[in-house]
Amino acid sequence: MIIWLASYPRSGNSLVRLMLLRVWGIKSFSMYGDGGDIGDTRIAEQIGHQSLGRPFEELYRELTAAPAAFHVKTHEIPTDGQRAIYIVRDGRSASRSYCRYRQDFNGCAREAETLRDVILGFTAFGSWSNHLDAWDPLNRPGTLLLKYEDLLESPREQIPRIAEFIGLEPRQSWQNNFEELARLEPRYFRAGGANRPEEALAPPDRDLFWMLHAPWMRRLGYISQDFDTQVPEMPDLFRRSLYHAVADQLGRIAGAELRAQALADELDRARSDNDADRRSADETAQRLRVTQAQHNALRDRLDSIARSRVLRAAKALRLAHLPNWFGQR
Repeated sequence: MIIWLASYPRSGNSLVRLMLLRVWGIKSFSMYGDGGDIGDTRIAEQIGHQSLGRPFEELYRELTAAPAAFHVKTHEIPTDGQRAIYIVRDGRSASRSYCRYRQDFNGCAREAETLRDVILGFTAFGSWSNHLDAWDPLNRPGTLLLKYEDLLESPREQIPRIAEFIGLEPRQSWQNNFEELARLEPRYFRAGGANRPEEALAPPDRDLFWMLHAPWMRRLGYISQDFDTQVPEMPDLFRRSLYHAVADQLGRIAGAELRAQALADELDRARSDNDADRRSADETAQRLRVTQAQHNALRDRLDSIARSRVLRAAKALRLAHLPNWFGQR
């Protein structure tokens, strides 16, 4: 069976994988394989990443049917009802961290534009609230909800909850070795603490965030129920409609990009064929020039031989006018 390790990007998934390894000796997998998850083998070993050996799509049914538990990282929306550990982080910090990750690893554009894309959900995984809508960790059966901040601030209280959920007693005490991981890859492990989420967003981005994400921030206790965001909040229905509209546009953009790539590939093939034809024509022309040169050389030689023989014959026959005649020809 699969136990999903689910989260929105940059919300503490690697921290939970590290805890599973250090406290229970459990290695975990990623549905994104090796290269699509953690490319650095040193980091993979540190957090207990185990290679699947094959594409996850080929192993899904096999892992699902297995009696043993396979802990698998995912940022996708749920596609089945299997048990899950859902890790959530304050949406302000998660959005800012994901923005930086996209800049460091995906080569995204200016920070302001990228951060607003993340807040709005113009990403492969939607927005912070869209992800929570899909998983609904407060109500989804067989789901353990963990807060990233609690894992950092009170791990002794969270470890018994994890132990009860996975049905295994802890084997080792927990020690957070984040600083060691940060030295290995500072872009991936930026900060060992929860940071100050109230400082994560500039005023315009903060207003946009509260407009879209205040309901889930309240449900999860990141703000009090009577907190005044000072901006109009978008109801869940409108926000979900916006998400579906965004997803539809992203799908259209992806389709257009695929068509553009297909046309580019076709153009490259045509250029390649044209280059091959041009090279073939050039080679043929070169061979023709060589043949013509050889023909001219042979003709000159034959003319020379013929002239020489005629001259010798004329001399032998004492025909003085023949050399002049031959020269005129």
